[in-house]
Amino acid sequence: MDSKEIKKLNETYHKEDKVQKRIITFKNYTYRTLVDVLDGYIKQGDKILDLGCGVGTLDFYLASKGNSVTGIDQSKIAINIAARNSKALGVDKNTTYFQKNIFKFNTKEKFNDVLLFEVIEHLPNDTKAFVMARKLLKRNGLLFISTRSSSAPLSRIGLTKKHDERVGHLRRYTLEELGKMIISLGFAVTYKSKTEGFFKELLFSYPKFGSSVVRIANRFALVSDVLNFVDNIFLRLFGESQLVIVARKK
Repeated sequence: MDSKEIKKLNETYHKEDKVQKRIITFKNYTYRTLVDVLDGYIKQGDKILDLGCGVGTLDFYLASKGNSVTGIDQSKIAINIAARNSKALGVDKNTTYFQKNIFKFNTKEKFNDVLLFEVIEHLPNDTKAFVMARKLLKRNGLLFISTRSSSAPLSRIGLTKKHDERVGHLRRYTLEELGKMIISLGFAVTYKSKTEGFFKELLFSYPKFGSSVVRIANRFALVSDVLNFVDNIFLRLFGESQLVIVARKK
């Protein structure tokens, strides 16, 4: 898959995105795993670079905590929504957005944190993204990664194939191979986790079935808590669908 095909997929994926009415909380069902990790590491006042930011949902959360966030995405639709939402939500003074291929983003600025959430599985050259992130980080800066697990229960039985093709997933990873890659490029892994059971991946892999459930869970904390509890049971029984790593630049 070349860069033009990836860009086209990216625009198609974001075509259904809408204006965000509120900043997410730590109990948001879609992002609660990532928010929990970010809350454990991000310091107030950090300068954060979000590579592949999409519509900026996590950026607004981080900006509302007093951080300065720069978001990069090649999707014109996503960046337009992110810029519009940041203003509507009152965090535009703490957010800056650029519509660019992440590899064409040039700056002399250095960041405390770089986010690569659900991005590397879309890239023909994932190593290049890690090298770029390291270059843009300050000394002892943190790289945050989340991606799809090759051990995911639904993936093992072939039920994510159509979803992976639809959203442009080029590969999946094991935690071990991802950790080794990061270490070989000059990072020290400070946190790693296997997260999300097959129930949650089922909801996102089959949006016609799962979108209304996810929407309700994102709106109501109690529903989010219940679904998260159920998903954690499936996680322990059948294994993970998502991998999360935090790595420090040496």
